[in-house]
Amino acid sequence: MVNPAVYTLPPGSIVDDAVRAAGGLSADADPVAINLAGPLADGMQIYVPARVEGAPTPPPVSAPVATADPGASRMGGVTIAGLIDINLATQADLEMLPGIGPTTAANIIAHREANGPFATIEAIMDVPGIGEGKFAAMKDLITVGP
Repeated sequence: MVNPAVYTLPPGSIVDDAVRAAGGLSADADPVAINLAGPLADGMQIYVPARVEGAPTPPPVSAPVATADPGASRMGGVTIAGLIDINLATQADLEMLPGIGPTTAANIIAHREANGPFATIEAIMDVPGIGEGKFAAMKDLITVGP
């Protein structure tokens, strides 16, 4: 982003609103690496990776891709609806959630790998460091998929 900082935006804002508030994307930012239509949450950090010269950039998703569940098309661990699937999310995906930093994101992945996929979104509270407060801040932003 051109002017990274903390911004206050109105309720119902999306990632694109935050990017615009920060002066838009920098020249080396990879705009298809983030979901600009995703909903914002209080305390959310938006990370826009740089385009790496010579590295292929995935094409933007223009229509849902057929999956076992037609309504659950995904691009990484972020669903088309902008929810983060905690069973598929990468470290970077998880760090987009409010209150989740690198250590907690790594704990979520380690818990998932050791115990299998989360059956419900509430099961994320089994991860050390995630209590009812953190869960309340992220519950509307996460899913466990089909």
